[in-house]
Amino acid sequence: MVQKSRKIDPAEAEELKVFISHSRDDLDFVKNLAAALQDGGITVLIDSEDIEKGEKVWSRIEQLIAESHAVVFVLSPDSVRSAPCQQEVKFASSLNKRFLPVVAREIEDHAAPGKLAVLDYIYFIRKWRAGASGNFDEAFDDLVRALHTDIGWIREHTRLGDAALRWSRNGKPKHMLLRGAGITSANEWLSAQPATAPEPSGLHRQFIDASRKAAKTRRLVLIGVTAIVATVIVAGAIAVVILRHIASLQAEATAIQESYRLAKLADERILKGDAVSGMLIALEALPDKLRDNHRPFVAAAESSLIQGWQIKRESAVLDGHSDVVSLARFSPGGQHIVTGSWDDTARLWDVKTGMLLHTLGGHVDAVTAAAFAPDGHSVVTADHKGIIRLWETATGRLTHKLPGHVARVRLLDFSKDGRKLISGSYDRSIRIWNVENGESIAVLRNLGEKVLHVQFASGMAIAVTASKDGILRVRDVLDNQVLNEVPTHLPDGISKALVSPAIDRIAVITSDRRLQLWDANSRELLFEDSEMWTATPFGAFSLDGKWLLVAKPRKTHVWDAISGKKVTTLQGPKNQIMATVAISPNGNLVATAFVGGTIFIWDRKTGHAISVVSGIGRVAPLRGHQSHVRRIEFSPDGQRIVSASFDKTARVWDVARAVNVKSFVTSQSNTTVAFDVTIRGSERLRQHIEGKDRFFDYARRSVPRCLTIDQRAELLIEREPPGWCIELAKWPYGSRVWRGWLKAKEDGENPPLP
Repeated sequence: MVQKSRKIDPAEAEELKVFISHSRDDLDFVKNLAAALQDGGITVLIDSEDIEKGEKVWSRIEQLIAESHAVVFVLSPDSVRSAPCQQEVKFASSLNKRFLPVVAREIEDHAAPGKLAVLDYIYFIRKWRAGASGNFDEAFDDLVRALHTDIGWIREHTRLGDAALRWSRNGKPKHMLLRGAGITSANEWLSAQPATAPEPSGLHRQFIDASRKAAKTRRLVLIGVTAIVATVIVAGAIAVVILRHIASLQAEATAIQESYRLAKLADERILKGDAVSGMLIALEALPDKLRDNHRPFVAAAESSLIQGWQIKRESAVLDGHSDVVSLARFSPGGQHIVTGSWDDTARLWDVKTGMLLHTLGGHVDAVTAAAFAPDGHSVVTADHKGIIRLWETATGRLTHKLPGHVARVRLLDFSKDGRKLISGSYDRSIRIWNVENGESIAVLRNLGEKVLHVQFASGMAIAVTASKDGILRVRDVLDNQVLNEVPTHLPDGISKALVSPAIDRIAVITSDRRLQLWDANSRELLFEDSEMWTATPFGAFSLDGKWLLVAKPRKTHVWDAISGKKVTTLQGPKNQIMATVAISPNGNLVATAFVGGTIFIWDRKTGHAISVVSGIGRVAPLRGHQSHVRRIEFSPDGQRIVSASFDKTARVWDVARAVNVKSFVTSQSNTTVAFDVTIRGSERLRQHIEGKDRFFDYARRSVPRCLTIDQRAELLIEREPPGWCIELAKWPYGSRVWRGWLKAKEDGENPPLP
C-alpha cells in the first residue's frame, strides 16, 4: 500500500519551486508526495514523460530544473539505474542545484547517481540503522525543513542562475548583464553564502564577473563625459546661483507630490487590512521634527495615519527566533506566550508588552510541541528527537529533562492538578511523567498503532490510537486498558483524527480521503463526507464539543458535532490556499490563515467574514506576516490571536479592538486628538494628545514594527530605515547590529546596510 500524502504547513509558495526527479515505476509515490507539497502551496515542477521521445521534451525538463529552487530525487532500484534520471542529475549538478534525495524503496545494493551518493537521505521507509521509523509524516517534516533551509540565499541562487543561463544561451549579450544595484546585490549574495548551501556554479561567477567588467567600462566612459561637462558648468557659475533657488522650490513641490503618492499607497494598504503598513507609509510622508526631518506637512497623509491607527489590530511582533516559528501557545491566564522554532529553541513572551522574557535553550533539534500547566507556573517543550523539557515560567529555569521517546513528540497534556504530564510520539509510544521529580510513571510502547491523541480527562490519562486495519482504540494509559473500540472498517487505515474534549466524538480522515465522524461511546457513524479531502487537514473541536471545524485548501466546513449535520461553510478567497485554522473558546469565532500570511476572522453562526475595517463596506483580512502562517490560536478570553509564521516571527492580534475618536482637530500648525481604546466593551486606554509632532511620535511608538528593506524598495522609498525604527527597537531593526549601524551614521560614517 502506498502511504497517502499529508497536508503540510506551507512554505513560501511564490518563492519555493521543487523539481521531482523520479522513475516512472515510482509514480504512485511521487503523485502522493507532489500532492502533499501542492496542498501546502509549494509549486511542484515534474515531467513524467520519457525524454527519449524528443529533444523538445528534454529542453522542457532543463527549463523546469533551471527554474526550481531544489531537486528532490526519489531513490529506488529503478531510479538509480535510469538513464533519464542520471541525465537530470548531471544537468542539475552543472547548475549546482540543491539536491534532496528521498528513499521510496530500499537501495542498499545500488549506487545513487552522481553527487547524490555522498548526501544524507530522507527515508520514507523503515530504516532503523539510519534512525528512520518509516512514518510518512515524520519523513515529510524532515523534507519540508530541508527545503526551507537557507531559502532566501537559495532563491537568489535560482534567480541569478536562471538569468545567467538565459544570457549564455542568447550569445552573452551585454544588455542582459546585471547593472547597478543588481551587481551590488549579487556581490552581497556571493559573500553571504551559508555553509550548508550549494556553491555558486561556474556560470554564476562568469555572469557576475562579466557584469562587473561591463559596469567598469561604463564608469570610465562616464568620467570622460563628466570632464567635458564640468568645463561648461564652470562657465555658467552665475546661472547656478539663480537656479539654486528654483531647485529648492522644485524640491519642495516634489516632496509634497511624493507625500500625496505615499498617502494614497497608505490608504490602499489600510483598505486591504494591513493597517500597520498603512500607518508606516503615512509616517514616511509626514515630518519628524524631533529627528530633523522637515518634510512638508500634507493633511492627506495625516488622515491616512489616523484611519490606520483606528483599525489597527496587530499589537506585537514577537521577534528573536532565527528560523521558522512552528508553534505559539497562550498560557491559561493569557499573560504569556510560548513559541517553538526550528532554531532548536523555545521562548517565553509577555503578551501585553511583546517583550522576550526567557529563551528556553538546550534542545538539539526543532521544537515540535509545547504546553503550559493549568496554573501557568510551568511550561513543557518537546523536540523532533523526542526529548521533553520542563521549565519554570517565572524564571525560565529548566526543572527536568525527560528522555525516553526516540522520535518526534507532537502531543502533550498536563493533568488538571499539574502534577502529571502525558506525551505521545511518532515512535508510537505513550508516556506519563511525574512533573515534580521528572520520573516516568507509565509507558505504553510497541503498540504498532498510530498515536492520534493524548489527554487527561475524568482523572484518567487517555490516549486514542489507530491500527492499520482502521480500529480506533480509546485507552487508559495508567491501567493499560482499552476502554473502547470503534471499528471503522477502513482496510487502508486512518490518516488523521480529531478528538473532542469529552472524547465522545472522533473525526477521522480515511486513507482514501473521506471524512467520517464517529460517536465513540455508541460506535455509531454519525456522518460520512466523501468529498476528496486532503490527507491531513487542519481542524478542531470547540471547547464544549458542540462544533467540529475541518478545513480544506480553500474552504472550512463547520458541523454540528452532536447531530452530525453540516451547518455552514466558510469560503476562503479565490486563489488562496488554507494554512491553518482555530476556533475561539466560546465557539462563536473562527480564525483561518491562508498561504501568503493573511488571516480572516469569521462569525461561526452566519458563516460571514468579519470586517476589520469599519465603515468601508468590504471584508479585509489581518495582514502583517511576511510569509505563511503555520499555527494560530485564540487567547483563553477570546480577545486575542497569536500566529506563528515562516517569517521567523509570531504576532499578537487584537480580535475586537475599537477606537472611539471623541475629537480630532487638525490645522497647518497643530493637531489635537482625544480618544478611547476599548476591547470588547472593556475600556483599556483614554488619551488626549495635544500637538501635531506629539501625535506623530505617539503613532510611531504604537506600531509593533517597521517596513522591511525589501518593502521600502517596493514602495520606491529610500532603503535605509528611519532612525526611530532602530531607536525604538521595532522589528526587524531591534538588533545590536542595527544600533551599531545607526551610531556609525550619526558619527558621519557611511556604513553599508546590515
